[in-house]
Amino acid sequence: MWADLRPTWDPNSKTWLADDGAVLIYDRYDIWQVDPAGEKSPINLTNGFGRSHHIKFTLLENGDALKRNSLSGKSSRQLLQAFNADNKEMGFYSALLGLSKNPELLSMGPYFYGDWMGHGYSKAPPALKARDTCIYLVSRMNAVKAPNYFVTNDFKIFRPLSDVQPENTWNWITDTLLHWKSTGGVISAGILYKPENFDPKKKYPIIFEYYENRSDELNLFIRPEPSDGEINIPFFVSNGYLVFVPDILHDRITEAGPGAYAAVVSAAQYLAKKPFVDKKRMGIQGHSFGGYETNYLVTHTNIFAAACSASGLCDLIGLYGSGMRGSYSMYWAENGQGRFKGTPWQVQQEYIRNSPIFQANKVNTPLLMMQNEHDGRVPFAQGIEFFNALQRMSKKAWMLQYDGEDHSVSGAAANDFNTRMTQFFDHYLKGAPAPKWMVEGVPASMKGIDNGLALEPAGIEPGPGLTGQQ
Repeated sequence: MWADLRPTWDPNSKTWLADDGAVLIYDRYDIWQVDPAGEKSPINLTNGFGRSHHIKFTLLENGDALKRNSLSGKSSRQLLQAFNADNKEMGFYSALLGLSKNPELLSMGPYFYGDWMGHGYSKAPPALKARDTCIYLVSRMNAVKAPNYFVTNDFKIFRPLSDVQPENTWNWITDTLLHWKSTGGVISAGILYKPENFDPKKKYPIIFEYYENRSDELNLFIRPEPSDGEINIPFFVSNGYLVFVPDILHDRITEAGPGAYAAVVSAAQYLAKKPFVDKKRMGIQGHSFGGYETNYLVTHTNIFAAACSASGLCDLIGLYGSGMRGSYSMYWAENGQGRFKGTPWQVQQEYIRNSPIFQANKVNTPLLMMQNEHDGRVPFAQGIEFFNALQRMSKKAWMLQYDGEDHSVSGAAANDFNTRMTQFFDHYLKGAPAPKWMVEGVPASMKGIDNGLALEPAGIEPGPGLTGQQ
């Protein structure tokens, strides 16, 4: 996750100083000045302060700017962006080139600086400097304050230039960083989102949403919009749900499925003890790799009352030879999120063990699936395979397919998916009446004629799912 939080330029290849006499590189926390000729000893510019305080330092300016400054004889003091890996605060320090000395604190706080776009960051640097003066433009946000622009000349005082407040029109969210003991006593982290009108005397339904490690996103502002694959947290929280986003510690449990199980199930057991959590109304939801994790979880535990899987895998052996995106499916399995370190012929049991399709008979959790025929990342056949297996065994499962949509959905499709996912969770986690599409299904032949969104009378329960092709 930290690799994403750093600037999108490559620091190790571009942070060269004048005449290429030194290069600045990162370890996990600190910044080093290295002589490429090997004649001078490396200098830890941040003096190990980052490692001792779990603060990850990044040069604020890219290598080209550093080279221009050093060539023009400007001050060797450099601005650093800082991220505290423990409390997730972000801010700024300064350090001197050529010296191993503790950096000087300018400011730190519960903010994120920069532009945030989904699970990635824009190519813009976190601060833009004026051409002829030392004034910087920065974008700052946190979970309860939308991104706004500020100007600063010392990174201690920030003067606002904009005042955008979309959160004021919603029952907005609050967020809290929680820690608990996962499998084997490993301390894990996650973010609990609650509504701003949270009542600790009430019991709330809760949805667990996940992907990989996400706790670094504590101070990110999540825009309220229709769910494009994963749930939109502000939408669900404002409608009476708690949402918890646990880290998936794959560095401790290397296999993809067991790693997800250890993190999510231990998080659910931890939160189920909270007096404000309704342990009988816990749901799970994931998109893409999170969709795979959902498929795995429902084949290995029955503690969740409902689950939604969007664009998820189920058969990792089938994926390996699918030819998806050329040879990428093989790379994904061996070196990417599959984490197999071998082919299906070398570690066959690992592929089987981590493929939900081979445990489909164990599913007892109602499952809403979304899988699109034109998905360019996950083969449509993966969704069909899992859904057909669940139908064959008369499990409660529904599958949505949106024509012309890809790995995620947008526009009218996103609105529809958000509505159906809300109806699905409302039924199983709030006891709301079931809609027609869950009780009777909407076949493809009725597409555009009957959307099936009308609610059935109270007390009518869905049977085994039917395809709901939109």
